[in-house]
Amino acid sequence: MNAEVEPGTPFERIALVLNAQGEKGRALTLALVGQGYRVVLTARHTRDLAPLLVGLSARQAYAVAVDIASGWQVQRLHEIIRSRCGAAVVMVVDASAAPLPVASAAA
Repeated sequence: MNAEVEPGTPFERIALVLNAQGEKGRALTLALVGQGYRVVLTARHTRDLAPLLVGLSARQAYAVAVDIASGWQVQRLHEIIRSRCGAAVVMVVDASAAPLPVASAAA
């Protein structure tokens, strides 16, 4: 599936990947783009975000350096997303979080 949308129209499927630096963030980004999401990547430092955008268009993904522990920076992030995408985030993924165990259907 391709994430391209006509210019000037709001994206309906926006995913926010927090703490996106590293291989896990890159894998999540590629998976979400492949499913039609426009992905907003965050990390504390710009240097951690640049490698994640290699091979992706600005219409598929973009990065914002932000400290998610800071209230004013989170507010700024929200404003950036609204101005660039024109839509609300429909999925938030924390790339630094450990995976949850999968419950057994037999239990």
